[in-house]
Amino acid sequence: MQSKRQSFIESLTNLAVGYTISLISLFLIFPIMGIESSMGKNVIITCYFTVISLARSYIIRRYFNKKIVQNERKQELIALKSDLASILYKEFANKLRKSQKNSK
Repeated sequence: MQSKRQSFIESLTNLAVGYTISLISLFLIFPIMGIESSMGKNVIITCYFTVISLARSYIIRRYFNKKIVQNERKQELIALKSDLASILYKEFANKLRKSQKNSK
C-alpha cells in the first residue's frame, strides 16, 4: 500500500517530468501549427495543465489505493470467517462425539 505522502511524491515527480516535456512540446508544436506565443504565455499554459495533471494523478492514485486496501481487508475478513467456521465445526464435532460416548 502506498501512503498519501508517497502518492504525492510520485505525483510531483511525474509532474516535474511532464512539465518539462510539455513546455518543450509547446515550443515545438505552436510554430508548426502557426500559433504565435511568448515564453510567458507558454509557461502559464504549461503551469495550468500541470496543476490539473497533478490533481488528476493524485486523485486517481488514491482512488485505486483505496480499492486495493478495501479488497485486502475483504480477503482478510473472508479468511477470518473461514477460520472461525473451521474452529466452530471442530468444537461442535468434539461435543457431538462426547455426547454420543456419554449416551452409550
